[in-house]
Amino acid sequence: MRRFSKSQKQAVELVSGNAGDVLNQGQGYTTEEKLRGFATLFEQQLAIAKHSNVLRGSTYVHIDLHAGCGYNRKIGHNVKGSPLVFRDMAAKVGLNDYLMFSVDKNKHAVAELARHLENDNRCFPFFGDNAELCESVPELLRAHGFSDLRSVVGSVLMDPNGLVAFPWDQVNQLMRICPRLDVIVNYPGLAMIRNYGHPLWVDIAELPKRLHKTNWFIREPLPTWYYTIAIGRNTNKIKRPASFVEWDSEAGRRYRRRAVTDNATLRKLPSTGQLELFT
Repeated sequence: MRRFSKSQKQAVELVSGNAGDVLNQGQGYTTEEKLRGFATLFEQQLAIAKHSNVLRGSTYVHIDLHAGCGYNRKIGHNVKGSPLVFRDMAAKVGLNDYLMFSVDKNKHAVAELARHLENDNRCFPFFGDNAELCESVPELLRAHGFSDLRSVVGSVLMDPNGLVAFPWDQVNQLMRICPRLDVIVNYPGLAMIRNYGHPLWVDIAELPKRLHKTNWFIREPLPTWYYTIAIGRNTNKIKRPASFVEWDSEAGRRYRRRAVTDNATLRKLPSTGQLELFT
C-alpha cells in the first residue's frame, strides 16, 4: 500500500472496509468559530495572490496537515472543515490557480474528503503521516511544474485535534526550501495546559523560534478550549488580518498568556501531564 496517493481516485482506493461511512471531525461547538478564523486568513491570503501585481499569475499552494474528512456534523448542522473552507474562499475571491495538498492519518477520513474533492483536479488528499507529506512537498511541486521552489507562495495549516506531535522539523525544513509559504497554527491551548510537562508540550511563545518566521499575528483564544490561531510570515508588507493583532502588541501578549494560563497555574499541574484525557 502506498502511504500517499497521487490523485483523489487513488486516495479512495487506499481504503477498505466501511470507508463509505459518514465521518465526523472536530470535537465541539467552538469548531465553527475556529473555521471563521481560518476563513478570514484564507480569504486575505488568496485575495493578495489574486490582486497583487507581484504575485498575479502565480499558483497558490496550500498544505493542510490535519485535514480531517471535510465536515463536522456533531454540532447540529454541517460545518465545513478547513480543506473545503479553503476551496470556498478561493472561489469567493475568484482565484482559480491553486494547488491544495491535504493529509490525514485516518484512511476513512481521507476517503470521505476525497469524495468531496473528486471533481477538483487542483486538490490532492493524501493518506499518511503529515511529517512525510512535508518531506514530499518539494518533489510534488516539481512534478506540478514548479522549478524555483524559493518563489512558491502559499500557506501551511497546522490544526491538531488536541495534544499531538507537531512535525516541527519537517515544516521548518519545508519553510527553508519554500520561504514564501506562510504558516498558520491553531494552538490547542487547553490540551497544552492539561499536559504541562509532557514531552509534547509546547509553549505558544515558542512558535516564532520553532517555525522561524519573522512577522507574527495572533487571534484571541476561543473561550472553551483556548484554541488560538497564529500566523507567521516572512514579510511585513502585508496588512494585519482582520480580528488578529500583532504578536508583541499588548493585546498579543495578553492573548498568549490566556492561551496557556499563567505560570503559577501551570506549576500546580502534574509534571507527567494528563495525556490519557486526549487519547
